[in-house]
Parts: sequence; C-alpha cells; structure tokens
Amino acid sequence: MIGHWGQTGAFAFYHPETDLYFTGTVNQFYGHGTASRMMMKLIKKKQATVF
Repeated sequence: MIGHWGQTGAFAFYHPETDLYFTGTVNQFYGHGTASRMMMKLIKKKQATVF
C-alpha cells in the first residue's frame, strides 16, 4: 500500500496489486483502525476474484 493517514483524519492509499484506490475521512469514534480493517477486507475480496 502506498499512501498515508492525514493529520485531520483524512487518508489516501493505493494498492498496486489490485489497482484499488482508497480515500476518505474518519472521525474520532471509528478512527483509523476501522478504516484499515475495511480496506483489508476489500483487498482480500478483490484478490479472491482475480483469475
């Protein structure tokens, strides 16, 4: 993954193997942990569908 977490809860990442882009913002309740778990779920799902 290429990218970074912003100081104000914003994030932007790119996963070259699956050609997925992730951008968004998080609040104090859900935070970076929830966003990173969701990104990993989407990456795994995409990898499972690639032939």
